[in-house]
Amino acid sequence: MWQKDKTDANKLAAWTFDTAAKGQPYEATRFDGGAATGKAYTKKITAYGPLYNATNTQLLLPEGDPLRAAGVGPTLTSTAAYRIDNTVSQTGSPAVGGLPSEAVEYKYNATSQQITTRGSAYYLQKANSSPQGDLRDLWLSTGVKLIYVTNSYEEGTRRLTAIKVTDDVNSYPLQDLAFTQDDAGNVTSIFDTTTLGGAAKPAHQCFTYDGYSRVTEAWTPKTGDWAPAERTTANSAPYWTSYTYNDAGQRATETAHTRRPATKPPRTSTTTPPRTPSPTRSTRPPATAPPTTPTTAAETPPPAPAQPRSKPSPGPPKANCPR
Repeated sequence: MWQKDKTDANKLAAWTFDTAAKGQPYEATRFDGGAATGKAYTKKITAYGPLYNATNTQLLLPEGDPLRAAGVGPTLTSTAAYRIDNTVSQTGSPAVGGLPSEAVEYKYNATSQQITTRGSAYYLQKANSSPQGDLRDLWLSTGVKLIYVTNSYEEGTRRLTAIKVTDDVNSYPLQDLAFTQDDAGNVTSIFDTTTLGGAAKPAHQCFTYDGYSRVTEAWTPKTGDWAPAERTTANSAPYWTSYTYNDAGQRATETAHTRRPATKPPRTSTTTPPRTPSPTRSTRPPATAPPTTPTTAAETPPPAPAQPRSKPSPGPPKANCPR
């Protein structure tokens, strides 16, 4: 592949096939600065398994690369092994970036769901899944202490509704996420209720969509109230952004609302350019109103009686985004 002319100076990338296995990639090279005087980064697949999975891969680093200057060798080799059902059983990584080389082993249950991951530490000590295959529990660690991740799902749709993260050190959850979704499965809210033992604020986010499941509004309410007046109040990381789209489905505008009191309209910044009048369109003078005929007091109609003011709508429920 070249940029402009087919010369070595303009070459961007190159590929070769069939060397390790017929019809399979062998080398993929990216040229930084062209093939003539630039740097060549090459990924080479030197071996394939019976199901054409890459089992031995080499990354060739050129002279002058920062990793080479840091003492890394010119060739980084990675390995992989697979089970008969095409799931990964073992991977091997080279020593780089201050980390030693490592072989990682993966274990599965009878239905091919991963249950343990073990390398220099027991990264995944345990995993539980539902009969349908949804991941429910994870026990994670790089040493003695454990981190526990628990997932909850909606019955019937199997949509993710909650993620809770705890550990062996703290008495409070590190993360306590709750999700709501509309009938199409679009996420309408993400609430993280944990305060990290009083060191942080709960985080709430809400989203609305158009008929094509494209995000039209994203904001952080104060306490889960999705009313417009609550969209710009304080939060742990406040924002309020609106989006519009053109007929091709591409984003047309992005409006970032500033945080202001509910009684004042928010400032907006938009990417839509201002519309300019057409130079070919004539400008008509403003129409003048016809003269009025004066009326006597007897001809003047009485003022209309004042209409009673209706009570405002109670609005959406608290602690819930639109569904």
